[in-house]
Order: sequence, then C-alpha cells, then structure tokens
Amino acid sequence: MVGDEDQKGAFFSEGKLAFSGSGKLNVYAQGKNGIVSDDYILVRPNTNIYINSSASNGMKSNDGIFIRGGVLNIEVSGNAEKGINTEGNITVDGGRTTIITTGTTEYDSDDNEYKGCAAMKADSAVTINNGEVLLKSTGNGGKGLKAGTTFTMNGGTLKAIATGKNSNSVSAKAVKAAGDIVVNDGNIMARSACHEGMESKGKMTINGGSIGIYSYDDGMGGMGGMGGGGRW
Repeated sequence: MVGDEDQKGAFFSEGKLAFSGSGKLNVYAQGKNGIVSDDYILVRPNTNIYINSSASNGMKSNDGIFIRGGVLNIEVSGNAEKGINTEGNITVDGGRTTIITTGTTEYDSDDNEYKGCAAMKADSAVTINNGEVLLKSTGNGGKGLKAGTTFTMNGGTLKAIATGKNSNSVSAKAVKAAGDIVVNDGNIMARSACHEGMESKGKMTINGGSIGIYSYDDGMGGMGGMGGGGRW
C-alpha cells in the first residue's frame, strides 16, 4: 500500500513521473503493471527503459504519456493487455520506442465484451511528430496502434504489425483510430495478417509522407471518406 492507495505496478506513482538522465532502468512486473502513474508519464531524451510485464500493461497512466526521446523497449505477454496504455493522449516527439505484445483475447466481465492486446493504446489521441515507433502484436485479436479518437502522423517512422487472427469478435489490425487519421509527413509501414492495415472510423486524410501497407483485407479504410493532397 502507498497510503490508502493500492500499489498498481512494480514502479508506481500517484503523481507525475518524469524519466531523464543516463543509465538504464529495467522493470519486471509479474502481477500488475510495469510502470504506472495516476497522473502523466514523461520520457525525456537519453533515457533507456526496459519493461517486461507478464500479467498487465507495460506502461500505464491516467493523464497521458509523452515520449520526447530516449530508448523505450516493452514486452507484454498477458492476455488483452497493452504495451503502452493511457486514458489521455500519447505524443511521440523523438527517440526509439519498441513494443511487442504476445497475448490473445480475453473476456472482460466489467464491460461485457472480449478485448484484445494492443502495443500502443490511448483512449484519446495518438500523435507521432518524430522518432521511431516499432509496434508488433502477435496474438489473436491484437492491434499495433489503437487510438480512441484521432491518430496524426507529422513525421518520424511508424512500423505497426499485427500477425494474429480475428478472435471472439475482436479484429486484428495494424493501425486503428476511432476518429480521423491524418498523415502529414513521415514514414508508415503497416502489416496485418488477417484484417485492415490502417483503419479510421472517421475520415482518413493523406497530405504527405510515405505509406506502405500489406494486409489480408483493405489496405486503408476511412468510414468517413478519403481525402488529402498527398500521393497514396
């Protein structure tokens, strides 16, 4: 216990967490989350963090996760768990982030539905401005990147791979956004072995950048239409 607060992870804070400086932090979580904050988490340049979580999320926060640089490696093996998970926004401004999830779908009795893994998940927006983001989900129903609202790519590199099959009504997709997807610049490689490579429940707008997709189903799909002045 931390005061009257349950310990929610191997490395837990009720307030903000900011990681900076040289050296390396290794976190091994076997019962709960790896690194978790009830506020936000900030990863600064030169930071080197490795997280291995076998039962829950790798890194989790309530108010957002902001990656400004450094090296972040996360491996998650629990069913329906996430590599990075936040109720707020995820913003990547630099560094190299590598996340692998290997679990399959699992029934959530609280929400009365099956859920799958995701390497990177935000209940709100995901924005990549720079850096390298490498995401892989190998279990059935898994997703590489999942945005609760919009996904915006302004620069850098994103490689998102989902190698699993659809399972218990949960689709395996490389990139999914519940809102719009906007690609202004950067490089995207999305690969899905069973479903869409990149799917937007809103509008998909391609203004620039380079996109390569390999998928079993649609390569790119925007339920609200497709637009933009880029080449795609």
